Amino acid sequence: MAGERAGKSFTGAAYGAAMYMSTMISCPEQLGWMVGYDYETCMPEFTEMSNKLMSIGILNANDVQVRDGGRDKCRFTTSTGLTVETISGSEPHKISRLAPNFILGCEVGHWTEAMWHNVIGRLMEKRGCLWASGSFESNTGWLVELWRKWQGDSDEGGRSYSIPSWANPVVYPLGEEDPEILRRRAMLPPWVYEQRHLGIPSAPKGMVFTDFLPSLHISPLAVYDPSLPMHIFIDPGNKSAYAVLAVQFGHKSVVVVDEIYERDRTNAEVIAIACHREWWPPSKGVIDVAGTQHHGERSSEEAWREAGVRCSYRHIKVEDGIDRLRSLLRSDGKGDTPTLLVHPRCRGLIAEMGAGQSPFPGRQPWCYKTDAQGNVLSEVPDDRNNDACKALYYGLIANLGYVERRPRNTEPVSYLGNVGPKWYETESSAHRSREKEFWGR
Repeated sequence: MAGERAGKSFTGAAYGAAMYMSTMISCPEQLGWMVGYDYETCMPEFTEMSNKLMSIGILNANDVQVRDGGRDKCRFTTSTGLTVETISGSEPHKISRLAPNFILGCEVGHWTEAMWHNVIGRLMEKRGCLWASGSFESNTGWLVELWRKWQGDSDEGGRSYSIPSWANPVVYPLGEEDPEILRRRAMLPPWVYEQRHLGIPSAPKGMVFTDFLPSLHISPLAVYDPSLPMHIFIDPGNKSAYAVLAVQFGHKSVVVVDEIYERDRTNAEVIAIACHREWWPPSKGVIDVAGTQHHGERSSEEAWREAGVRCSYRHIKVEDGIDRLRSLLRSDGKGDTPTLLVHPRCRGLIAEMGAGQSPFPGRQPWCYKTDAQGNVLSEVPDDRNNDACKALYYGLIANLGYVERRPRNTEPVSYLGNVGPKWYETESSAHRSREKEFWGR
């Protein structure tokens, strides 16, 4: 993995050309793939490699086919028998049709884990090799876990490296002391600088939910179950995000099966999107109390009610909401607190938790305010980048009640990890039933 402008395309193309030249005599006819999330992503490597092979005289410019400016499949065939094609990972069936001798993976930070395994599977028949490069888009996820595992010897035989931006002397002739590098270091938060220019996965200081773990809480098995009631939890933002989570309560688990995460959308537009989802209509709804306010037209609560969804609402302190959500993240499912499972398609929620790239460019995870050294300045986090998280804890409190901190010398509900407060349930079902009169007014 590498920093921005570190020469990933140049290095990958050089690797592919050198790998072929080293085996050309024993195996002249080979197939190489350049795989990206789309065709355009492959073009820098494709251009670099074709130029290198033309410079040594085994590729004629007339044999390089570029379709639609690189937005469609491109290919070239050398005079010695090497064929190289660009492949779009957004079309999985094209990954599974042939067995290449080698693959150059382009911008793997945008790949899904399923796409990665499809690519690896294509190399098995010919015992091919893979060179994959890109930049980290988040500080967690399958790619980060793989990168960390491959930092040393591994059973898979892979190795991972981080290449800083200044490794490219053409762009940064003075290396780490290049004025542009120094300027970027001064203007960017440390975690952003490390990720963008050192090729190292890094998290912002003071993230609210450091205990949200992709390996535990993100699962493709978190799917809609028609036999269970469907709940929707709503935070009707506009310029920030309009978040709607589709949630079901299973056996010892709370399952977020889907989300709507939009910006600059009206209530009617979001409701129209929801009406076409497989889980529509929901049984119950919970909405931010701010959704009852009028701004020259119907409130959000009224709009959803007219669409057939009666939503409950009440004011909830942010600290209480965070406590409720953390109790699920730290639960192992053996006590009274269920665990949380989130489907990978819920990108907005996952990004706010700090485990993925946001659907909105430049949007960061939900964080506490920190000073220049990363020290948290307040127990109340910034009221930004939290729309899906708030929608989730509104619904959790409506259905599960509150939690509160218990003295350290008492027995807590079991949970994973050894940091932060310990929890126990404080509200009985009878107590919650008495509170129903407060909901939906």
